[in-house]
Amino acid sequence: MNWAQVTNRQVILFTGLGAWSALIWLVLKHSVNVPHWDEWAYVAPMFHRYFSDGFSAELIFTQSGEHNIAIPKLLIFLIGILTSSNYSAFHLTNVLILGLSFWLIAKSSVDVNQVATKESVLVILLLALLMFNLGIPGVYLWGLSAYLFVTQFLIILILQTVTSATRPKSRLFLPLLILLATHSSITGYLMIPISLILLFAAYKIRGKGIDYLEMLSVAGAGLISIASYYLYKSHSGYPNGVTLHPTDLWKVLDYAAVYLGTSFASGDLNLARNMGILFSILSISPIYRFTRNWSPTSPFSMRQILFVSLIAISIGSALLTAIGRSGQFPISQATDDRYAIYSNLGWIGLTGYWLANLRHRRSVTQLVISLTVSTLTLLYIKTVQLHFPKFETLLVTRTAAKNALVHMENLDELKHIGPEGSEYILKNYRPLLSTHSLGPFRDVRE
Repeated sequence: MNWAQVTNRQVILFTGLGAWSALIWLVLKHSVNVPHWDEWAYVAPMFHRYFSDGFSAELIFTQSGEHNIAIPKLLIFLIGILTSSNYSAFHLTNVLILGLSFWLIAKSSVDVNQVATKESVLVILLLALLMFNLGIPGVYLWGLSAYLFVTQFLIILILQTVTSATRPKSRLFLPLLILLATHSSITGYLMIPISLILLFAAYKIRGKGIDYLEMLSVAGAGLISIASYYLYKSHSGYPNGVTLHPTDLWKVLDYAAVYLGTSFASGDLNLARNMGILFSILSISPIYRFTRNWSPTSPFSMRQILFVSLIAISIGSALLTAIGRSGQFPISQATDDRYAIYSNLGWIGLTGYWLANLRHRRSVTQLVISLTVSTLTLLYIKTVQLHFPKFETLLVTRTAAKNALVHMENLDELKHIGPEGSEYILKNYRPLLSTHSLGPFRDVRE
């Protein structure tokens, strides 16, 4: 192979397939077919009611906490029916969706048909590191995290649709994509204002007239989504599906900062907070420059707009989560593995934005950017080293819990998979799982 002629498409395929295959292998090796924590509250009852009373729309549309996750729940439901509620199948599906998200964002971040440069290769490698983050095993081995991966995929698909200059007809599907995103998690609602802003900016930058029908269709989809959000009562006690605690502004901002920095924090709360503050500072310039350059002579490309949008989504998700949870939980809750999904998107946008123009910068600026990226990479590796052993820990504890559930031995092990303890699980769900050969009883005859 002539390495001088390797294209970005080939780098994406080689890097993506390698990282994706490794993650699939890890998940298959460490996955255990047993419900875990929130799945007892939101997944197991769905199949309980289905086998007891048959299918109803309420199974899918009942909110889960502050989230309306109808689309991920529908996906889980369909896979569950096909696999007898095999939780390992849910885990694998999440990783497959992640692979699609990587392909979408990678081919939007570089020109896939151009010969690879050191800058484009670096962008692709950072994308692979952050998208296939090996420091969050608990997210990959949790079926309900479908709401994270489905929302992430839809966010990236919406951004690609809005910023695509070669396929303007694809924007006809924007209202549908907005509806799907908003019915996947609370973060999906960010795509309503972001899509409208990006459409308006795209019209201005491309020097074209505003398509008011297109704008109205997106706004209409947003209004429908907001109405549906308040139509259903929360399953977990949130009034109208959300609890706001905006009075303590400092606590909200502190929670959001920790959320944004958790990708590189190695479990260190202060480091997460400082990384989140650094992220916020580094985000000021890209966002400011974007808001000041809406004209046909703008130096902003659609690719740069994609990166800025990822930054804005990450900040928005952090603030939304902080408003809803900082009043109920300690700040340390912001370091939860699942928040790294949206935090990573922001860091992808930030590093991608600066690296996209690396060759056009002065040597001193190039050095600063290179040192910053190198430092982030080292912090990321440290975080992965700290959390990677959780794969094996989760395998051991869940296997013990599964055996306890199936064989009614060592019931104390059930504390690892259920927040309510063994009595709750045995009374409410074991008979159902056993009778219908669901989950851990799928291949077991009692």
